[in-house]
Amino acid sequence: MRTVIFRCSPWMFSLLIAGAIPPLAILPLVSALNWPPFTKLIVAGIECALVIYAVTLLPTKLILSDEGLCEKQIFSELRLRWSEIAEWRYDSHWWYPDFWIRDSAGRTYQLKRWLVFGKVRSRQVAEIMRDRGIVGREVSDA
Repeated sequence: MRTVIFRCSPWMFSLLIAGAIPPLAILPLVSALNWPPFTKLIVAGIECALVIYAVTLLPTKLILSDEGLCEKQIFSELRLRWSEIAEWRYDSHWWYPDFWIRDSAGRTYQLKRWLVFGKVRSRQVAEIMRDRGIVGREVSDA
């Protein structure tokens, strides 16, 4: 099996950064509209939180290889061998898509949504799981 790597989509990072820009327009209005001075701190805090969150998404990746599944993030890493994975399930609800894996010890791990986002990626992961003989199913609203 060739190694498959899923990274955070560039458009998701761009969308978060673009979401941090419009609140900058509010900053000059704070003094013009006689809003309390702490409003600037709140707006700046929201912008900083969006930028920090966007930057933390960049290095995340999901690796599916011969050895197993590996989900790497900035401060944590999930490694499961194929023999340890007992079951998987993909719930493709329009409001909350969710892909989880249960290991042989009964612990459940939820894969990050931005890594298994969309029909193409989720089907690829599901197909790899099926090829490995892991029991699972897809649940859909439609």
